[in-house]
Amino acid sequence: MALRRISQYGLETEMLTIDSEGKLVEGGPAVIKAAKKSRIAKYVEKELSKAQVELLAKEKRSVKAVASAYLDNLHELVETAKKEGYHLLPLGTHPGRVVPKLERNDWYDSLRMVLEEDVFTEGRICGFHFHYTLPEGIVARDTQQIKTVRRSQAREIFLQQYNFLLAADPAILTFCQSSPFWMGYNWGKDCRVLLYRDMRVDRGPKSLHGMHYHIPIFGALPSYEFTLEDIRVMADTRKTEWLRLLEKKRFPTNKIAGIPALKFMWGPIRVNRIGTFEYRGPDMNRPQIVFMASRLLVYMLKAIEKMELSVLPSDIGADEPFILEDDTIYVPPHSTLKYLEKQSVVSGFDSQSVRKYCSSLFSLMEKVSKKRRVKRLTPLKKMIEDRKSVSDEILAMVKKNGYKLDEEVPEDMLNHVALYYADKLPEDIEAAKSYVQD
Repeated sequence: MALRRISQYGLETEMLTIDSEGKLVEGGPAVIKAAKKSRIAKYVEKELSKAQVELLAKEKRSVKAVASAYLDNLHELVETAKKEGYHLLPLGTHPGRVVPKLERNDWYDSLRMVLEEDVFTEGRICGFHFHYTLPEGIVARDTQQIKTVRRSQAREIFLQQYNFLLAADPAILTFCQSSPFWMGYNWGKDCRVLLYRDMRVDRGPKSLHGMHYHIPIFGALPSYEFTLEDIRVMADTRKTEWLRLLEKKRFPTNKIAGIPALKFMWGPIRVNRIGTFEYRGPDMNRPQIVFMASRLLVYMLKAIEKMELSVLPSDIGADEPFILEDDTIYVPPHSTLKYLEKQSVVSGFDSQSVRKYCSSLFSLMEKVSKKRRVKRLTPLKKMIEDRKSVSDEILAMVKKNGYKLDEEVPEDMLNHVALYYADKLPEDIEAAKSYVQD
């Protein structure tokens, strides 16, 4: 028997500030200061760098409800930025070479101490974070820690949803990828994910590795989990290791030590101390793509709960990902997920295995969702058929302008790309409003 509860969905989005020529600039503080004087004040926050702005969407019962409020707020934020002389860029990273200054507080300073120069990478990449409420009783409200739950339906639903989000990651990354360039070079289809996680890509004599390449415990795609205790222990382990790294650098840890352990996971999926799943994998993108990916995840998480489906990593899932037999969804082993993650980042829809994986996830959603819901996600199916993400659009634009994708691209062309997508944002907001009203 399914739990009787009200599940909610929320959103965090990050964007970059650029000038009228498309160049990355440190407009975050000015835009945020202006926004704090307006109706949207409580939804706008600063991020790590002075070129970033964060816009939140409060949890509501449906994607439509969240999207309607968020898009109104995003429109106002775009207008606010315009009045301050800036544009907002809704992509995973700016393709050019400018490196902005960072904001300062105890948490940001601790990141800089451990990650050193790599922390500047995080200051110029942007994603969106998908929030979905946990079943009641998983996280204690007073301690903000995972509770000890021996037997309960909520525990079982939580573990199945957690493992589904992990399994879905390579597909959602591919649908949302929008960052094919980093510092003027095309390193793959998703430079943001490459730069953030624990991966490395070689291009001839050049190589590029992620911020968490040497400390994967904090930023890598985690393993499947089958007990709450293992998730709780891993959270404590991450916190202990972070404090150890800070102490090694002689950084004062008294304030950092008081932060709940769940805060110390900033990889693709976090069990949030506020009582949500926080899926942090995909690039920031056009609003409509953000909400299509969100709808797919919401539909699947609700189906897992209401239909009491199990999510089982197995050899079956390696050959036939997301196949549904009886009440079990078979998903790939973790080693296969890591392979698909790398293939998505480097090749995206050009990879036959990634394209098959995205198609399999979409087919599963078709089986467990109502027809009207499936229809809302038709653009994702077309994306698979056309083998084209926003990253592919960007690469085609650069190539059309006469530049080779295996060579360094001039800054003015990269700024042109950024300005094009920033200028399209108001139009994309209106298109997304029409989409979410269906």
